[in-house]
Formats: sequence, C-alpha cells, structure tokens
Amino acid sequence: MTRTKTTILLTALLILASTTAAQEYDNMGGMNVDLAIKRAFCLNVRDERPCDIPDKFSNDLTGVCCGKECKFNAEDCRDPGYYGMDLAGMLGRSSCRNIRDGNGCDIPDFISMVKSPSVWGTCCRNECRWGMEGCDSFCGDGYCTSEEKNSGNCHDDCDPYQGDPGGPNYKEPSFEERMEEFELLSCLGVEEGGDCNMPEHLEREFRLTGVCCSGKCRYRQETCENKTRQVTLKPDLVVTEINVDPPEPWDDEPMNVTVKVENQGKKETFENFWIEVTVYEEARVIIQEAYEVRETIDPGDHITHTFTGLLGLGRVGAIMIGAQADENTNYKHYGNQVDEEDEGNNEGMERVILRQRRQEWEDDPEPGYCGDGRCDRYEEGECDEDCGPFDDGPQPTDIAMIGAVALIVLFILILVLALRHKKDKPGHLDEDAGREYTLKELQKKKDEIEEMTAIAKKKYHRRELDEESFREIVRDNQKKIIQLEIKIKGLEGRVEEMEGKE
Repeated sequence: MTRTKTTILLTALLILASTTAAQEYDNMGGMNVDLAIKRAFCLNVRDERPCDIPDKFSNDLTGVCCGKECKFNAEDCRDPGYYGMDLAGMLGRSSCRNIRDGNGCDIPDFISMVKSPSVWGTCCRNECRWGMEGCDSFCGDGYCTSEEKNSGNCHDDCDPYQGDPGGPNYKEPSFEERMEEFELLSCLGVEEGGDCNMPEHLEREFRLTGVCCSGKCRYRQETCENKTRQVTLKPDLVVTEINVDPPEPWDDEPMNVTVKVENQGKKETFENFWIEVTVYEEARVIIQEAYEVRETIDPGDHITHTFTGLLGLGRVGAIMIGAQADENTNYKHYGNQVDEEDEGNNEGMERVILRQRRQEWEDDPEPGYCGDGRCDRYEEGECDEDCGPFDDGPQPTDIAMIGAVALIVLFILILVLALRHKKDKPGHLDEDAGREYTLKELQKKKDEIEEMTAIAKKKYHRRELDEESFREIVRDNQKKIIQLEIKIKGLEGRVEEMEGKE
C-alpha cells in the first residue's frame, strides 16, 4: 500500500511538467499541507542527512533534513536552498484521481503518519479541498459535479461538457499519456540533439533540462543515446557455382562455362549488371567474355548464364576459370553497377585440367570418326573397330616398326658424319641464321594475332563490335595461333636435334 501511495505522489509531482506554471491553491482549510509534506520526507531521519524522497523522483527533487523538515535543493542546513513547487496542489489532485465528488481524499500513508499538522479533505472537481467536509458546488457554476451528473438535474453544467472533465464521456489521461504529450510539446520545432524547449520556471526553479531525440525530450541528458540506427537494405550478388562442360576438355576443344549468381542480400536488384568470365594460365589472362544481366533478382533468388565456345588456345594442364558478378572496377560500361552489402564477395574460381591430344603435324589428314575404316591419331587406343585391339604379343606391324627404326638410326649416323664435314663451311652459318630468322617471324606472327584478339575484346566491351563478329574473330585467331605454335615447336625440335648432332 505504501508503494502505491508513493507512486501516486510521484505522479502528482510530475504532472507539473504538463502545465505552464504552478497553480495557486487557495482552499487549504487552514492547513499547512506543504509543511506536512516537508515533515513526511524527514520522518525518522536525523538532521544534516538527505531527505527520504522516493527513488522514482529523487532525481528531480533533492534536499536535506533540518529541524525534522526537508529543505529542498539544499546541500546542508546552512544552505538556504530554493523551493517553488505547489506540492499541496499536486498532492490534492493526485489524491482525488478517479474519486467521486464528496468522498474523502486518498491521502498517502507516509503523509498521514505526520501528526502535526494533520491533513485531510474532500474531493471536489477532481481536487482535494483540504479541511472541508463537502463540496460548495451549485447548478450553473459551469462545472458538472458527480452529484449533478448522476442526478441529471443540471443540464446547464453537464450537457455542454459531455467530453470535458466531469462529463460522462470524459476519460482522465493517464500519467504516461501526460508525460508523452509534454515530451512531444517540448521538442516541437527543435532539431535532433537540440535542447528541449522547457518552461522557464521549470528550468529556473528545478534545473530541469533535456535533449530532443527522435522528436521527444529526454530529461537530464546532454546527448542522444541508443538512437535507432537507420539500416539501408541492399542486394548482395555472389557467384555460387561454376560448371564446366566437358569437365576435362581436350586442349583444342571448346568449353561451355555455366555461371550461377545468387542474390544473398535483403533487397532486389534494379540495375543491369555484367557477369564476366576469365580464363587464366598461371595468372596470365588467356581470354575474357562478358554478359549483361537485364533482369531483376529478388532476395534469395538466382540466375544462370552459359558462356559457349571458350577455348584454352592449345594450353595443356591446369587452368583457372574465374567468374565475377558486377565486378568492382571502374570500367565504363560494366563495372560495379549495383550498390551491394558486400562488394568483396563477387568472384568465384574453378580449376580445370586440359588434356593433350597427340602431336598434330601440318600434313596430317583431318580426323575421322570411329567406324570409318581408318585408324587416325585420335582413335588409337579408343576405337578398336578401326585400329584393332591392343595386346602384348608381337604383331607384324611391330616387326616392321622395329626395322624402320633401325633404318632411321642408321640414316642419322650417316647424316651426323656428313654434317661434321660441313661444320666449318660458310653455308653452315647461313643455314643456322635462316632457322633463327624463321622462328622469329613465326613468333612475331603469333604475337600479332594475340594482340588482334586483345583489341577485338576491348572493342567488344566498348560495344564497338557485335558478339557474333567477336566470337568469329576469336575462333579464327585461336586456330591460327595453334598452327603457329605447332610450327614453332617443330622448328625448335629440329634445331635442338641438329645442335645435338654437332
């Protein structure tokens, strides 16, 4: 019960914040209610000790006990302090909350414990009339009392005020509603983090200040704390899968690379963006292709695109295939078009092994197919129908091969002897210079074709070249490069062979 009464007193003290000035209260019935309140705060408290003020509003009201009375806003008994609160008025209004007129005021227990002065009263018009046994109201005074409302005999007072205090439809605002209203009014027209617009008497007498945060006043604070952080939802494009078909292609076989891009963010994509696929060999770029995505991807959804006809340009062994969605670059046309949650997770990598076919010579016939009756270099060991089964027993063809090898060895010996006689002749030097010149020309042609491919790629990215023309140029150049590399390897092998014989 004591806790309830204390809460009621707290409510009474804070109601002052919803008014522009403390109201004068002139119906004390000869009682010094303020003195009773001061003594209530010092019951069982020695002098020079802090007043026993309820915790819930001790931040707004402090004091020290002097002569069994609380001296408000004083540090010790020598300090005069200052005091301007209408405690009697606030206590009178809180003591008659939800009590009908003519009934006794609900005085808090810790106030009733004060023997002198003793306070009591009657509730009239939602306020306690101290020391009075009844209400001096009459029909026509402009206030609808409980008796007038219940009897229905005073329409002059009650009918015009159906929704006003005292009317049948009136609902007393709660303490939380009053405080929320005052918090809002104190920050009207005040920017975020600015000082609350407090009534002058509250600021002067009670040192009540505050700061405006999110349109409401936070009392006794200098800065806004724990403000709600504005979160901007963004998409997040992630390459989740890279599939290569066939999984282990030949060195000159086209590959199809399928890339899956998923939106792992919290918002859909609205901008177009590019998916770029790059083929690497030991960090060296072999070829690049890009595709523009022109559809919206919702959160949790994905899209796939297949890049067809990618070639390894005759490379053998391990290569890396990288895929990037909305690459974080400054390229004019396809770099970083989407504002994402994480700009660093757009790339995926896949390792692919390119298998080597048997050495292809310029005069080799075009490859056939299994069942055409001709065993070519691509079918050996794979097509028994054309090439026949392989076993460990001696075959006529094996004997012929051994004889041919013997003849070749004999021919090489004779050739070595003949070259020794020509070693010191001037024509020998000319022949070596001619081979070196041929190798340089072939390497120069290869470099020129690779440069042409790079220029075509740049033109395609700048949209100066259509996709069909770009692919045709790349395929033709790749074939030329393979042929040149075969010639270069052949000449290099012959030069090494001749140098070894010398």
